[in-house]
Amino acid sequence: MSASEGEGSRSRKRGRPAFYSSEFMVAALLAPPMSVLALLLIAGIRALTGLGPAVPWDVILPFLFLLVLVLLCGAIPSLLFGGAVLSAIRMLGLPFSYPVLIVGGGVAAGLYIAAGLALASAWPSAAMMIAPWAILYQIDSARGQLALAQPDDLMVLGCILLSGVAAGLIYARSVLRG
Repeated sequence: MSASEGEGSRSRKRGRPAFYSSEFMVAALLAPPMSVLALLLIAGIRALTGLGPAVPWDVILPFLFLLVLVLLCGAIPSLLFGGAVLSAIRMLGLPFSYPVLIVGGGVAAGLYIAAGLALASAWPSAAMMIAPWAILYQIDSARGQLALAQPDDLMVLGCILLSGVAAGLIYARSVLRG
């Protein structure tokens, strides 16, 4: 390896990676299934501690179907919202650091939640294509707040946010490793 190749690889690591990089694609595509797996993990913990219903196989198998559905429906929004936040980070000149990218993943997930809820209240059939979880929620227009189908429905939103933060961490780890 020549000295010029060494310089190029070092400057590439210190530079700002492109949001269409393979690292971004992997992190963004892992976010949707991570949210379902987090939900399954929480349901299992609740079942083991007696705080929730038992989780027999007839519940786990639909979760596996849900995993495939979420991956198919969540891939495009994950790429779009993650890419938009990454572009905003670049435009604002923020450093590519662990805290910035982790918070960016959470912001991307939060924007996805807001868009999914807005789409579900305006056009429910379209929401089924990119945010199937949004049918659990309704905006109570009289009070201007979420009306939950069940109190446990907040777990879905929490798992989406958690998966966004995890995707930000995965992306940060992959582009900032030295």
